Formats: sequence, C-alpha cells, structure tokens
Amino acid sequence: MEDAAVETAREVFNQESARWKEETKLASSDDELLTNQSYLRIVGLGPAAIPLILQELKREPHFWFWALELITRAEPNPVPPEHLGDVEAMAKDWIEWGASRGYV
Repeated sequence: MEDAAVETAREVFNQESARWKEETKLASSDDELLTNQSYLRIVGLGPAAIPLILQELKREPHFWFWALELITRAEPNPVPPEHLGDVEAMAKDWIEWGASRGYV
C-alpha cells in the first residue's frame, strides 16, 4: 500500500510542479510564487513531498525552500544567513540536509 501512496504523491507532485512553473513563469514577486494553488497543493502532500522536492532541487534549483520549511519545520534552518538569496547555495544546503536524514 505504501508504494501506491508514494506513486500517487509523485504523480501529484509532477502535475502540480509543472503547473506551478507554467503559471508563475512571469511572476514578479515571491508572493505570486508561494501562494499559487499548485505550490500549496504540493505543500499539502506533507512529508511525502520532501524527497520529491529535494530531487527537483538537484535537477533544477528553484524556489522550493518555503515549502521545505513548512513541511519539515527544520530547526535550525539548514540555510545559513550568508546563503540567503543564493538559490544554488540554498538548494545545496537543503539537499545536504535531506541526505543527512535519508531523504536523498
């Protein structure tokens, strides 16, 4: 049964992430990226989305950090202050965090 749940989460993630990227490709603010319904549906997947988001960050760094913060409630935040705003460095920080916890 777990495999079916993982596959369902993967299908939802793939659909919603593609829709999110398409709908926000011309977004001019973080609010537009982060309040998009597809992004919120991905956050709604909860912990099942963590490995999927981390895989996506490895493939293409993008603004998944807020979703990861909401889902994981990681304390302390794996992104040090000096990396804030550097999408590639932030992606690397989260991927390392995920690898150390068995998500990657």
